[in-house]
Amino acid sequence: MKQESSLRAAQLRAQTDLQKQVMGMQGDVGKLDVKRGEAHVKQQDADTRRAELMLQRDALLNQIVDQEIDRRMVENKDNVSKTGTMARDKYNKVPYEIG
Repeated sequence: MKQESSLRAAQLRAQTDLQKQVMGMQGDVGKLDVKRGEAHVKQQDADTRRAELMLQRDALLNQIVDQEIDRRMVENKDNVSKTGTMARDKYNKVPYEIG
């Protein structure tokens, strides 16, 4: 009877140890899952930030292009000469025409 109780106690200890190890491994797996999730969120944040920066870059480039177009339009308006207009056979549309 004493041997049976010792055997039973040893089995219970072994099962308890095994369950502790299984729980420890599950905890480790859970921690890894959490870390993987955090890494995924960080990657998504980085992708979002990159996309925002690309949109800002495109907006700035468009603004620069618009400013350049406006500047050229002003230059062309100021640099229209009567001679150039006449040379292009546009006599009825001479800018700054007198009379």
